[in-house]
Amino acid sequence: MSQWKIIQPKTPEHWSTYYDLRFKVLRQPWHQPIGSEKVDDDAQSLHGMILDENAMALAVARIHQVSDHQAQIRFMAVHPDYQGKGLGKAVLQFVELLGKKNYPDITEFCLQARENAVSFYSRNNYFTEAKTFLLFGEIQHYLMVKKI
Repeated sequence: MSQWKIIQPKTPEHWSTYYDLRFKVLRQPWHQPIGSEKVDDDAQSLHGMILDENAMALAVARIHQVSDHQAQIRFMAVHPDYQGKGLGKAVLQFVELLGKKNYPDITEFCLQARENAVSFYSRNNYFTEAKTFLLFGEIQHYLMVKKI
């Protein structure tokens, strides 16, 4: 496996590769337009990404505080060629640590897991709370929570 490092994106180049991976994994397969990978509260969120030796994003995720005691993880994506190699777990743990450090009063993390990712989050100590919404008319989501 290639060498990689985990960082918070800071430079324009970081942000470009970060959003490119979010688009390619989370939007493009469902024929969503470029730009749909960005949301208004990205600027108020904390972001993590794993870069390879060529500064290409291999995994991304973000976290933001949604209430006094809860932070939500969103837009987690791992490059298809690198899934199953531990990068998802690494970027998840990275944004969880960012959340604990920056939001000291939180007592739980939450997220909306796509159906095909529920087992991944379960292995990382998240519990399914409810079946929630259908994204793009076909991707079932589940509210999952992790107490900290």
